[in-house]
Amino acid sequence: GADSPIVSDAGGARPAIAAAAPATPVPLDGFPRGRDAGEFLHRVFEVLDFADPDEDSLRAAVCEQRDFFGVAVPDPDGLAAGIRAVLDTPLGLQGTPEAGLRLRDLPRGDTLRELDFVLPARGGFVANRDSGIVSAAALARVFRSAPGGAVPDAYADRLAGLGFGGFRGFLNGSIDLAFRWQPPGADTARWYVVDYKS
Repeated sequence: GADSPIVSDAGGARPAIAAAAPATPVPLDGFPRGRDAGEFLHRVFEVLDFADPDEDSLRAAVCEQRDFFGVAVPDPDGLAAGIRAVLDTPLGLQGTPEAGLRLRDLPRGDTLRELDFVLPARGGFVANRDSGIVSAAALARVFRSAPGGAVPDAYADRLAGLGFGGFRGFLNGSIDLAFRWQPPGADTARWYVVDYKS
């Protein structure tokens, strides 16, 4: 199923903010699992106008992407209702400026969706004795050094146990959603990163 998004302030001034667990059932919890289903759902969120998801455009996005991905959606109206619930889910924790912010509040012009990235990891192709490698142990050290105990030790311990060899080169991927939003009372807008979980 789809979890509530996790939001991180890209300015790095505060630790990541996880959406509060709802007291009601999780929207889209009964949605099928798997790669095709996840890509389908991500694509619906990519094309959808969060601020103005009228019934016709929401249903059209669901049906168009269902047909493209070949995903069984026996109840398009139920899925549309689940997507509307996700759009209305608060993104931040109570007591934070983001507490009442929802995807529905974001104008399309303030969002970047499915943003591809390529980042050099430990010097990219440049190998020298100071560049080192990315490893599970190195990741754990970085997370353990987070100021103010922002990352629990247990999380860093789990990172240290990841079973991958070290590497140097490039990381590539896609950011589900980056958006710009100005918290009440802030002088400037901030950028946030959302990772959908489906």
